[in-house]
Amino acid sequence: MDLAIVFMAAIAGMIIFSQQPKPLQATMVADSELGHEVNYVAYPTGTYNLPIAQMIKEAGYKAAFTIKYGNVDKASNIFALERVPIFHTEETNKDFIERIRYQPIFESFGWMKN
Repeated sequence: MDLAIVFMAAIAGMIIFSQQPKPLQATMVADSELGHEVNYVAYPTGTYNLPIAQMIKEAGYKAAFTIKYGNVDKASNIFALERVPIFHTEETNKDFIERIRYQPIFESFGWMKN
């Protein structure tokens, strides 16, 4: 029996829902809509679980991103990657570097993985 999934892709500021009989077909829908191959997924609202991550892997994606704050390391799950956000400010580059630099402080407060 084929696994049906609800595939969500953010395209032009819209979320598209398409029920597909196989994860691979969902990937093909994204490729077709965007006009190029899609290799990476950002989970809408960061919501995922292990079965969803497995479906993403089976669909042929190379990696997927959550909204969890953190840096990726060798122990990271490639289908549940953390990220450090970049916010629109006057000194975006400076702010981003400071967030990376102060990672140990963030970890001590439990704001990111340690």
